[in-house]
Amino acid sequence: MRCLPLALLPCFVVLPSSEFALADTGYKCVDAQGQIAFQDRPCRADQNASSFHYESTPPQVVTASPDASPDATPAPLTTQPILAPAAESPRAAIPDLFICSRGDGGEPYYSDSGATVPYIVPLGVLGYPARSLGEVYGGRDGIGVSAPEYAHPPILPPGAASAIAGASVWVRDDCRPLPARETCRVRNRQLDEVRSKLHRAFKDQRAILEPRERALAQQVAGC
Repeated sequence: MRCLPLALLPCFVVLPSSEFALADTGYKCVDAQGQIAFQDRPCRADQNASSFHYESTPPQVVTASPDASPDATPAPLTTQPILAPAAESPRAAIPDLFICSRGDGGEPYYSDSGATVPYIVPLGVLGYPARSLGEVYGGRDGIGVSAPEYAHPPILPPGAASAIAGASVWVRDDCRPLPARETCRVRNRQLDEVRSKLHRAFKDQRAILEPRERALAQQVAGC
């Protein structure tokens, strides 16, 4: 390795290269037994000799860093690990939703659990005593009473119908689960309604509506 006098100039390392070639002289040597040898030095006196020219590759000049040491160990190559693609997070399950029919004939409503508590209502709220004997006994599974006189409601003394209608009974609402698609439709509609109210709600109302909005947003995340 040959370096220039200036300390800041790079050194030059001589390495073989095939970019261009130089001419050189070779020799063909034949001994008394007829053995032929090719070499780059002259033949012996007892051999028949002939010369030829061939091309040799010149050295390649490679610059090295000024502060590089001949005994320096090259730095190991660093490799970056190949990261596997992030697994897609599982979709949240859609919470159950039930639609319930009121036992007292009121408007249906939605329930998160479908659990209902029995309550007392007057018979008059349920339509009693408006059913006739024919309706009571002549249904699909009835005993088949079909006399014409049984097709009319019974005649009660004055005030008796009011007394029967005022009697109270226990009723329970009937709830059934909604399919997932219908559940998503209802939840999204409820979320839109809550957000619409939040736009014009006062501070005390927002304290009630904001938790409801967060809960509905979590419930529709799986839709």
